[in-house]
Amino acid sequence: MRGGRAGASLLELAVALVVAGVFTLGVAALLRAAGEATSRIVERSDDQQTVRTVWSVLEEELSAGRPGVDWWVEEPVAVGLRAFRGVGFVCGSAAELPGGGDAEEWVLLWMGQRAPVPGTDSVLVWASDGAWHLGELTGASLVEGDDGADGGLLQVLCLQGGPLPESAPRVGRFRWEGGPPAEVGRPLVVRTFVRGRYSLEDGAFRYLRGQAGRQPLTPERVGDGSRIEWLPGGRGLQVELHLESGGVTGWRHQGVHP
Repeated sequence: MRGGRAGASLLELAVALVVAGVFTLGVAALLRAAGEATSRIVERSDDQQTVRTVWSVLEEELSAGRPGVDWWVEEPVAVGLRAFRGVGFVCGSAAELPGGGDAEEWVLLWMGQRAPVPGTDSVLVWASDGAWHLGELTGASLVEGDDGADGGLLQVLCLQGGPLPESAPRVGRFRWEGGPPAEVGRPLVVRTFVRGRYSLEDGAFRYLRGQAGRQPLTPERVGDGSRIEWLPGGRGLQVELHLESGGVTGWRHQGVHP
């Protein structure tokens, strides 16, 4: 009578190794396929984010200004602009306050995307002569409309005792160099802006503010061949966006280039 087997034969061991190898290769292939699928999903998401960012940022910025005046195309890949950050309605001079004040400081009812930054922001001032005047912001302070003495400024000059509108809960003291000369009339509206440049360069949609470096606003999915240019006849601009995935999309902003 033959006794029980003491172990696996060489053939059985070889078969087991082959099966294990096939299984390992299958798992590796599945992991590789999953990784490639994940990469494609990430790339597609980055492409969609890039397209949304380019269109939404340019639409918002260009709609706030006049083509050829407040923004202009720097072909083939950029647009320069005055990036408007806020607007204020002039209530009066600080000299008109009870107790007097500086005649070159103006009290504004102000609203905007961020607080004004003297030394960085510029101003466009609409005056009673019916024209815009360019100046540089040299001083600005904002407080809540009901905050102490400056809340009183709002009541005295801006609201004449009326309620504070929810859309503009700030009062500001502004000072600038340039702007309308005293002889042409008093300022009525003040728009604050910073000079900037948007471009499709070095693989991304980028923003340059003043003399600072170019900051990427999107993943590096912008491909060669992307362009920003005036529409034929100078009517607005068009963007042709080539993506690293091979996709191409276009967008137009209508306007009249003077």
